[in-house]
Amino acid sequence: THVEALETSAYLAAFADPDHAALALFQACNLDPLTVPERAATVGWLAERLVEGGCDGVPDPGLAARAADLERQIHLRSEPVRILDFPKGLPVSSQYTGP
Repeated sequence: THVEALETSAYLAAFADPDHAALALFQACNLDPLTVPERAATVGWLAERLVEGGCDGVPDPGLAARAADLERQIHLRSEPVRILDFPKGLPVSSQYTGP
């Protein structure tokens, strides 16, 4: 749908911010699939194309560039955004088992 296309573009634009790409991805991957199933599925689909292991994977320094490339492939343009006043970190999940 048109809304899904806009949301996909917005997620990719956030993931293309070189200063906050991984944090934006981690935050998006934390969407509750029971509350927002379509958005969570979209983020999961994007994450699988951007990071080995998808939302469970470990982003590398090339994430922002890959997100911009994927946005160009899907939407024929890339307009990364600079995220202002973004949190410096996210709370550790109760599922975290450490390195």
